[in-house]
Parts: sequence; structure tokens; C-alpha cells
Amino acid sequence: MLRNLNMEVFYPYPPQRVWQVLTNRQALAVWLMENDFEPRLGHKFRFVHSTLPGLEGDIDCQVIELDEPRRLAFTWQDSK
Repeated sequence: MLRNLNMEVFYPYPPQRVWQVLTNRQALAVWLMENDFEPRLGHKFRFVHSTLPGLEGDIDCQVIELDEPRRLAFTWQDSK
């Protein structure tokens, strides 16, 4: 079973613009699902009502790295 997943993506936009989208609760809701995300180190949040294949229920998360506008990392654990 895969335990760690690291994903690096290149977006052809200035870092601050990408940061604003990745740390905006409403933008994350459109892209992924409803949430109570806040860009604050240690913040525990939840993605709710997952409709993603293979995931059931809510997804518990926690912000573990925050280096504006360069790096954002959070844990992701579904209810399985």
C-alpha cells in the first residue's frame, strides 16, 4: 500500500498567482471539494462529501508545510 505521495506540478503563472488559488477555500472547493481550509501551519481541516473515485466520506487533512509562495504541503487521510 502506498503511504506517501509527493506531487510536483508546474503552472505557467507567477508563484503568487498560483499560491492565491491553492490557498483559497472557495477555489479548492471548485477544484476538489468543499472544505474548511486555512493557510496556517498546523491547521487541521476537512474536505467533505467526496465524490472522487475510490474515496468514501470526508477526508481529514492537516497543513504540515507552509512557505508562501513556494511550498504548501498537507496530509490527506480518507475515512477508510
